Parts: sequence; structure tokens; C-alpha cells
Amino acid sequence: MQLGEAASEAAAACGYQVRLIPSPTLMEVWNECWGEGVVVFDATIDPPNQHNYKAATNSLLYSLYCVVLSRSYLPVNFRGHLEPIAPPYPQRWENGQLIERLRQRLLDLLPLLPKPAAAKSLKGMGNLIDKSLTPVLQKNKESFDIFLSYRGTHTQAAQRLVDESLQQQGKRIRIIRTDDMSYPDEVLSLQRRWQILRGIHASISAAHDFWVLWSDDYLSSWWTHGEIMSFASMTKKAKPNLRIINATESETSPSPRQLIPRLTRRQRRTIVKHFFLCNLPESLVRIRKLLDRRLARTLLGLRPDPILDRSFADSPLLECATCAQSRPMNRGLDVEGFLTGKLAPMQPLSAYALAQAQESGTLNCPECRALYRITSGPPRYWWHPTRGEQGTGPGGAVLEERPLYRAVLEQ
Repeated sequence: MQLGEAASEAAAACGYQVRLIPSPTLMEVWNECWGEGVVVFDATIDPPNQHNYKAATNSLLYSLYCVVLSRSYLPVNFRGHLEPIAPPYPQRWENGQLIERLRQRLLDLLPLLPKPAAAKSLKGMGNLIDKSLTPVLQKNKESFDIFLSYRGTHTQAAQRLVDESLQQQGKRIRIIRTDDMSYPDEVLSLQRRWQILRGIHASISAAHDFWVLWSDDYLSSWWTHGEIMSFASMTKKAKPNLRIINATESETSPSPRQLIPRLTRRQRRTIVKHFFLCNLPESLVRIRKLLDRRLARTLLGLRPDPILDRSFADSPLLECATCAQSRPMNRGLDVEGFLTGKLAPMQPLSAYALAQAQESGTLNCPECRALYRITSGPPRYWWHPTRGEQGTGPGGAVLEERPLYRAVLEQ
């Protein structure tokens, strides 16, 4: 049975009146999102290039009355605050694994029908999104108590802390395992890093407490820099309670004042800008085009910005473990290095160098020449919304495949 037919049967069993639209258009999906009922969107990607993404709209990601359903893993930027019903990368699920989850979601939505007037009007879109996110954010806050930030070199100490906190204090700790978003050894562009950090920021915001498991190498990672910067960028009222814990007895942890930077207004704006634009590749392309036009630069006050450079989206970065080990321990947070994408030990790579490395199976760090073994995996997808009759991606694409590379240090 096709997924659409199975979903229709599940909805009918829950008491819904069902209308199945095979191969929907963008206008049909848009109208349904702002119509009377609940929308279930089949986001499955079937080879060769069979999907419904040409009809997709951002309303699917942020409306409480829209459910994204997929047998395949989703594009990395096709996620809103509402949890989709889809497998993690690189899995693929059968209909049976999806339908029971869908049935429960539809039953949860029944008491919220009929839709309020704001749900059927663009005028009330902002309030509607806020209202839709309230129960989601509350559920996130209730799912755990503490967000734990730590270096991967101290995973065992982190897990021990998780177990002890639950057993002795009844506190639930969230530690980010990002395999669905990225592998620890995946070679990523700055755009992908900021996109993942955007999700991490949401988890920190939902926590009651923010714990830092301090070690001498804590600030040797882009990710721990990002978690501290995310915490620093929050307003005083929104910040969870901070606690710094030593990973080992020999560590000497900094004070909160020493660890957490006081960001300038410009630095806060830069973080907000990165969080906003990292998930909108089509917007970056349009702003770049405007930047090339003198009149647009003058009228809009556009200035050159690292986030508008093509390298932000296209150039992969190697986070070299050997370079990190050669840096002085206990060095301070590098705010500007992080915000400009020049944080050590990040080493820029060209797409050509990675393609050559895939053929040979190895890659040398551009700075220290450390040898890495290069492997690849199924591609990750990016969604580019439809404008007019075509997508806003390269060559008018709606779905863009981006190769996945992993770099493992040879010992």
C-alpha cells in the first residue's frame, strides 16, 4: 500500500474526513495549510528523484496543524520546531513504523479543531506560530532538566555524570548525540555547523540548568565554543542556571565570569543573523546577488559580510584533532575567531581536494599534514523552495544532494 493511502486510512479511523491529493501543487498545499483541516505532507524521497518537495512550503514546518511524514530521512533544512514523523539519517522506515506515530499525532490534534480564525489568515500568522510553538516548547522543557556541554574526549565522564544525576537527584540530563544532524568526524561547511548549532541553541534554551563539564581541552572545539556563545547570547531572563564541573580532580575550572564572555551588541546581532540565515540557502543567494548591484547596496545599506561569502555554504572545514592538541591548553574563548569562521583548529578544504581524497582514500591536514582516512556516505539533502515554476537551488533544483565525507585520523 502507498504511504498516502495508509495515512488516509489512519486519518479516517481517527474520525477525520479525508481528501487525498496525489502529486500536489504548491498552490494546493498552500491553500490546504490555511484551510479548515489538518495537512499530512508526504516528504518521502524515492529514487530516482521522486518526491513532493516542489509543492512544499515553510507553513508545513511551523503550523501546529501540519504533519510532515516520510519513509526516507529528511533534507537537513526541512525541519521546524514541530517534530516530523521520519527516520534519522541514513535510515528508511516502512509504512508500519510511521502510521502508528501518525495516528497518535492526529488524535492529539482532534481537540484543537476546528481551527481558530487566526489559523486561516496570514494576518494572524505570527501569533499562530507563537501559539503553535508554546506546547512544543513546554514539552521540550518537561523532557529534561539539564543541558550538559562537554568535549568528546570526556564522553565517559559525561555519561557517569548523567547516571549519577538521575540516580541521586532525579535530574534528567540531555547530552547531544548529533548523528542525525552530523557525525562527530563529518567534514562540514560553516553553514551546516551553524544550522546544527541552531538546534543545540534551542535545547539549551529549553533547559532549566546549563552544566559545563570543564577539561583542559574544553575550548579546543568549535562545538563547545558554539554552546558557550549560544548561552552568552541569551537574555538574562532566558538563561538557564550555569554550573561548571571539573571532568577530573586535576582540573582547575574557570569562574563563570572568566568562561562566559560579555558580548557586544554587534556580536549578538551576528549570532542572530547566522541562526536565521543558515537555514535559508535561497535567501543567502538572493542577498549575494543584491550585493553585486551598486544601487541595491546603496538603497539597502548592504555591506560585505563573511556569511555572504560563498565559502560559508560551499567550503568544507576540517576540525583537525592534531592541530587542536598542539594549541595551548586552557586558552580563552576566541569570540571573533568563532564569529568570523577562523577559529583554530578549523582548516578550510576545497571541494576538489575532498573529491581527490575520496579517490585516494586519504587526506592531509593543510597545516600540520596529519593523515586522515576519508570515507563517504549517502548524500544529505537541502531543500530549496519553489519560486515561480522552479526551485531556488543550483540550476533551478528543489532538492540538492550534497556529498557526505568523514575524516578519521590515522593513528
